[in-house]
Amino acid sequence: MPSLIQRKVQCGKPNCKCAAGNLHGPYWYLEWMEGTKRKWKYLGKTLTDKQGNPLTPEEYKSQILSLDSYDKTHEPPIFQSPEEIARLNTIIRYKGLTKAEAQRLLEILRMHPEKAQSEEFIFKTATQVKGTFIMVSLPHKLRDAFTDLAQKKNMTMENLIIQLMKEALNRSRIET
Repeated sequence: MPSLIQRKVQCGKPNCKCAAGNLHGPYWYLEWMEGTKRKWKYLGKTLTDKQGNPLTPEEYKSQILSLDSYDKTHEPPIFQSPEEIARLNTIIRYKGLTKAEAQRLLEILRMHPEKAQSEEFIFKTATQVKGTFIMVSLPHKLRDAFTDLAQKKNMTMENLIIQLMKEALNRSRIET
């Protein structure tokens, strides 16, 4: 059975208040285990029923979580037309996102539905997601070195990775 939790988050923008520790939120999430992996799903700043009416956490638990299977239609669709879905799939393939990275990208886009139609926002977010997943997969000593470098440059980890990826791409263009 999923748990209902609130979480504060960091957006990753270097000049944002959250970079100094004043995190965004709290936001509501469903959290559950699938085998040995912890999964979570963004629900929003407020809890609502399928009609968009606000609910208390207790009401949400009794009305939504008591269902035998969580109804995914509860989440509002971001991309409705086949053209929008095809455009998103093109970006996912172009950026080379894994399934987990693509799922994280969609979760972020659901957090920002007003920006989700901007191709520039989607590209930037996809790049940040890719960088974050790369960082998580690094060995601890290398990750610590990146953390130190990010602090010295007064940057978020995601922005440092993006900068390094851009520099590497520019170097590979010059060499060819």
